Amino acid sequence: MDALRLVRDATSSDEGLGAAALEALAEVSQVEAGEIVDNLRTACDTEFAAISIQDGDKFRLAITSGFTPFVADADQTICVQTMDCHYTFEVSDASQDQRFQHSIYVNGDSGDVRSYASAPIYNADNTMVGRLCVFDSAVRDLAQSQLHYLASAAHNLSTVISQQQQRRRRDGPSVAGLDASDEVLRIAAQISHDMRLPLSSLQLTLEMLDDLITQGGSPVKRKLVDSAQRSTKRLSGMVEGLLEMHQLGHDLEVVGVELYEVARQVIAELGPVLHQAQATVQVRTMPKVKGDPRLLYSLLLNLIGNSVKFARPGVPPQIKIDSRRVSDGWECTVTDNGVGVPTERRAAVFETFARLNPAIPGNGIGLPTVARIARAHGGQAGVRDHSDGPGAQFWFTLTDQGPHSIPVEEGP
Repeated sequence: MDALRLVRDATSSDEGLGAAALEALAEVSQVEAGEIVDNLRTACDTEFAAISIQDGDKFRLAITSGFTPFVADADQTICVQTMDCHYTFEVSDASQDQRFQHSIYVNGDSGDVRSYASAPIYNADNTMVGRLCVFDSAVRDLAQSQLHYLASAAHNLSTVISQQQQRRRRDGPSVAGLDASDEVLRIAAQISHDMRLPLSSLQLTLEMLDDLITQGGSPVKRKLVDSAQRSTKRLSGMVEGLLEMHQLGHDLEVVGVELYEVARQVIAELGPVLHQAQATVQVRTMPKVKGDPRLLYSLLLNLIGNSVKFARPGVPPQIKIDSRRVSDGWECTVTDNGVGVPTERRAAVFETFARLNPAIPGNGIGLPTVARIARAHGGQAGVRDHSDGPGAQFWFTLTDQGPHSIPVEEGP
């Protein structure tokens, strides 16, 4: 949108938090950002909608629907009074609220806003930089579904801004053995990043259609919307997974990690899933290693979750987590009694987007992520038969040296 470019160019050279957020928005697809604002205005049935970013003593209404973008003095705006509100805010008649009644956009000098609602927008440092807002000259309250739509749209915009800022900051060396410069993955991550905003717009639009069908719609329409929502959810998982895989090549936080505690935390998070599947998980010996606790958590989460997902029909999953000492580190295993992995597919399941059984929900990202995390820690990952019966044993190795041989930061 040309409007965003004009507002962005008007920012000072001393870039603050708000200006940085505007820069991030300007570098992603502005058409899709505009569509999110337009759809928000339609969903909430209001006269106006805008992305409003605070930049020092100004608010820059950079992307708008229903009016032309402009820059406003912060102390005259409605949004400035909500910048300490970390949730969705709503007022049905701003002219009767002492916080807003003196604003020139409420008292008639420059506008006659009555109803106003907004949700916070954050940057990569989780600092609020503005609001996504809707407003109207009529006194009214939004429905709960409309407030939910507003909050979801603001969350998605925050995610896009954060990812763009993080991407600009990543300029350090890649971790050895990760193949982080691999051209295919780099291009896939770039495409995934660019898909993030239009996909968010699509998801929000489907949510709006879902609400309309709930109020009255045919079974055929319900079936079509449900199918579209499942497809976009899977596509969203693929996008996020590719971005996560690409980011594994940068900025590992290497400390001493008790894998037993990591496994315990994963089991706690998967508690409802394990209970529903009547699964049992036994954790045996697990070592303390050098590594990134967040990534090792993700590794175990993927492996344990896979063991539940690929259970044999009618057979409750039984999962055992164990480890053994090897020459230069540790081999850790996650063994299950599920459907197993055919010998001819054992290499392929660690390839991006490969799926063992298309009938089972998934996006083909989990096991490639496991392999990539293992390589980031100087090890490998694979799968073999369960030695004591049906199922599979997934394994990964971790070296004593850890990533880049960075010393362990010992706790007290």
